Amino acid sequence: MLGVVYWQDRLPSSRTDMVESFWGLTVTEPGEVEPIVFQPARRRAWILGRPAFFGPLDDIALKQTPQTSGTLYGVEEPPDVIRRRMLEHPRLTVLRDRPGQPQDQTPAEITKRTVLHRYFQLCWAIPVRGGQWTA
Repeated sequence: MLGVVYWQDRLPSSRTDMVESFWGLTVTEPGEVEPIVFQPARRRAWILGRPAFFGPLDDIALKQTPQTSGTLYGVEEPPDVIRRRMLEHPRLTVLRDRPGQPQDQTPAEITKRTVLHRYFQLCWAIPVRGGQWTA
């Protein structure tokens, strides 16, 4: 038998992030593919359940999808490739942790942060439960 506490833990209000909060936030024109960066890479999990809700995305750091790599988050490219791909776009959408979270210190994540800080200007941020959708 499951107690009341168990059911409270299963309520939407008890979740630290709500993937559904990100659905429909893409800003592409019809026929365009939106370049997106996940920061950190594990945030890619936010779209895995229902990728169609996000529209056509170009996950520019991804080398192998979760399906082809047999991993939960996929395999990312080396930092130099990520940097080059990021700089190929005048505008990027970044799905990231909410402010104040510890930052991953992998070479790929350091590269993403450095490129975004040095070459891009934050235009807007939409806080959603558990993260931010920024461009």
